[in-house]
Amino acid sequence: MPLKIMLAGEELGKNSKLFSVFSQSSLCDEILFSASNKPDLIFFGNQLSSRFELADILRKESYKCIGVSKKFSQLETSRITAKIFIVNNGIMSAKLLPIEFPNFPQVIKTNELIFGKNDVKIVYSQAEKDLFTREIMPNKYFIEEFLSGEEIFLVSYAYNGRLINFRPEKIIKEENLLQETFNLELSKIQNLKLKFYLEKFEKALNKEGVDFNGLIYSGLIWAYDDWYVIQYKFSLTNLEYDILLKNLKNDFLDIIVNGIEPEY
Repeated sequence: MPLKIMLAGEELGKNSKLFSVFSQSSLCDEILFSASNKPDLIFFGNQLSSRFELADILRKESYKCIGVSKKFSQLETSRITAKIFIVNNGIMSAKLLPIEFPNFPQVIKTNELIFGKNDVKIVYSQAEKDLFTREIMPNKYFIEEFLSGEEIFLVSYAYNGRLINFRPEKIIKEENLLQETFNLELSKIQNLKLKFYLEKFEKALNKEGVDFNGLIYSGLIWAYDDWYVIQYKFSLTNLEYDILLKNLKNDFLDIIVNGIEPEY
């Protein structure tokens, strides 16, 4: 008999072949559905910020949930929290710059994620910097060095304290939005550095007390002969799921439920 799985949020770009999937449209629907149908698993596919706490609530009620906890969701919603996590665990990321740093280009980021607004910008002059910082005020912000290089994203599945990693993909961007990706072939040194990054990241999650099973998106850039973290996020889009599942030979939810390695 197939597992009864509730998909909390939008549909994935590709449904599993092995499991029955039930999708609800609102938080209220999800809680009521959980109480009346007792799903074996609740999968937070596109985990928006309003759902971070819900996953914790349902876990406390003994439901098995796949989705980030509110504690670790701050790696996406609070760039300052993410920066502290990265620095404290020896993970490579762009250097912080003084607010009045005179050389350009620079990257301006708001401390907290502002959904639906442009809250990250590369600026090439003092005038552009002044204009953008006035636009995002009173939000606090910080300045990072501008890194240029090949960008990739890698989705990992945090499963019982270990990382199960899907295939990395190259990012093609237009207006800072993901447009297209290609199957990626990394050099020997890039593969080695990616392995080192993932080992550090897994160790860091466990050091900080990882308290969830769920998908984590790492945005990385190749600079100074190493992979630097650009961002973490947990709210994957349908396009990113389509890319994630492309050419995957084994069943996605079999990976999620049983913690097996992806096969391509």
